[in-house]
Amino acid sequence: MRHLAFGSCIESGIDLGPLPLADKGSADVALTFSPVSVLPVPLAERLHNYLAQGRNIQIYALDKDLWLQVEDLIQFHFDWERRVISCFAAPHASKALIRYWILQQALPVFLLLSNRVELLHAGAVFVDGFAVGFLAESGTGKSTIVEHFLSHGHALCTDEHLVLPRNGHGTVAPSIPYYRPYRNAEDLGVFVSDFSPALRPLRALYLLRAAPPEDMVRIGALYGSAAASVLFGHSLYNLANRKVPVYRHVLQKRFEELSQLSTSIPVRTLHVPRSLSRLTEVYECVCRDLEGVPQ
Repeated sequence: MRHLAFGSCIESGIDLGPLPLADKGSADVALTFSPVSVLPVPLAERLHNYLAQGRNIQIYALDKDLWLQVEDLIQFHFDWERRVISCFAAPHASKALIRYWILQQALPVFLLLSNRVELLHAGAVFVDGFAVGFLAESGTGKSTIVEHFLSHGHALCTDEHLVLPRNGHGTVAPSIPYYRPYRNAEDLGVFVSDFSPALRPLRALYLLRAAPPEDMVRIGALYGSAAASVLFGHSLYNLANRKVPVYRHVLQKRFEELSQLSTSIPVRTLHVPRSLSRLTEVYECVCRDLEGVPQ
């Protein structure tokens, strides 16, 4: 079955849930699935490990080959030439866990390192046909802002991965039709039926800054190096590793496109009082600000 996610056509041998279906045509990436009793040992050097959703994630690489392993649960092997992600799952890896790690880690990492997309850590909605993004660290309120916009009838673009197709000149590709108003680990969140995978232009980016509950809602503009620094600081997945020089071209493209984006798309700070009762003010402030942004 072929689905659309992160601006790409995915041909999958495993059920990925209710994602938009793709029309006929060639797949950008194929996903294969193999249940195993024990995960295979990658014949490669371990580059680094990090924590995600309380799990230890390990990255292995050998020349162009890359493996991403989630503890003793799931392992992904990336084959760039064949454009294949091979998924190996241990018996205690549930279907829900496998789906989560495919959609939240394996697919976006593969698309980034294959130089198809740039990824920013942001939630985003559509306002008057344009994408509007909210940059923030996890747990600082971006999903709450996204949910409030959805309650006003705006469509979801993404809750976590703001997808910028390479050479897309400021367009955004919706990621997956889920948002997470709560923080349960390894949970895709709430499914959104009103979701379109069509590419749309990006209109503005807002960096969320938490403020005391009694503070004013206010927006400030960022320019030049300050705007670029915000985008680089919220780019997903650290690619700088001297042991993997093969991915340096991805770093170079990231630098070029984010630098250009910082000069072509308004980047703002949005001071958000930490009070749910102030969300309507935040929403109205953003809508007023967008009225002054050229389309």
